[in-house]
Amino acid sequence: MDQMPEKTRETITKYLGDLHALESHGLQAISRQVEEMEGSDHTEAHRAVQNFKNTIESHIAAIEARMQTLGGSPTSPVKEAAAVVAGVAAGLYNKTRTEKASKSVRDDYTFISNTAVAYLMMHTTAMGLGDDQTARLAERGYRDAARMAMEIDRIIPGLVLEELRQDGAHPRSVEEECHRMIHEAWTQDSVRTMSQGATAARSTGATGAPMSGSPSSMSTPPASPTGAASPSASSAKSGTAGSPTKPTGSPASGTRN
Repeated sequence: MDQMPEKTRETITKYLGDLHALESHGLQAISRQVEEMEGSDHTEAHRAVQNFKNTIESHIAAIEARMQTLGGSPTSPVKEAAAVVAGVAAGLYNKTRTEKASKSVRDDYTFISNTAVAYLMMHTTAMGLGDDQTARLAERGYRDAARMAMEIDRIIPGLVLEELRQDGAHPRSVEEECHRMIHEAWTQDSVRTMSQGATAARSTGATGAPMSGSPSSMSTPPASPTGAASPSASSAKSGTAGSPTKPTGSPASGTRN
């Protein structure tokens, strides 16, 4: 068992329990999606949700192992707020069982966004309290969530067009235009937002005194809805396990991290 103050252990274990509940609910729903898309015409979407399932299973195994090391268990009580979030996610999925594949994948985005923020909170907590092992686990989960969110951005335009054609419509092939819009949203708009924040921070500094320096000198990449680096920025972050390398790549199974 790791040597750490009891209060720290309780805090970390509670965060792990919250994430275990959230990921477990999501796994149930995504497992149903895998079964429902089996044999459908949406082969790319089926492959994506299968990869999501593999990744989430690996997250759950890692969380359980870490909780055991800390002396906790996945059956320990979790915070009410986290249980409610997990329940809401499960409710969303239950309502989409007869929906189109695109709407199911859309709701995966909601779940993935929730888990990304939860992993970010756990990473911050673990880093702040000096628990490097849990921080690494949280970083992996956060990076995987970023990659899964980008994969949904990549496949959704094609999936929507497929379903329109199946309904008898004749849409234009606009995938390339949609992907261009996504890329611009997470590069231009995010860089602008970060530059504005950097300007405000640099104008006061930690003590309120004016500071010199240009926002363009920041090395932090733009953020996505889940807090993930944008596709163009993340592609430059090679060599880090679990880091997304390109916006068009399929999410790797968590076992490969």
